[in-house]
Amino acid sequence: MLEALLLKYLTKKGIIIYFVGQVIFIATLAHYVFGILGYSLNKGQDIFFIGLLIIVLIWMGICLLFWRKPKDQNDIDSKNNV
Repeated sequence: MLEALLLKYLTKKGIIIYFVGQVIFIATLAHYVFGILGYSLNKGQDIFFIGLLIIVLIWMGICLLFWRKPKDQNDIDSKNNV
């Protein structure tokens, strides 16, 4: 639900970078928690989900800072959708 709001404000390049970055960072987190630290799915579940939320929120903010649509393009897109 939060992603749908974010995707309205990102450029096409920003949308692609957002999803690719999320996959890379979540895979890195999973490798760290389950591979390097050696937690099982039951014991590492809390750490993994907290890390997942932190990654999603931080990466969302970074993508919004760097790949935001210009203000006038947002107005044009909203008029075309109505």
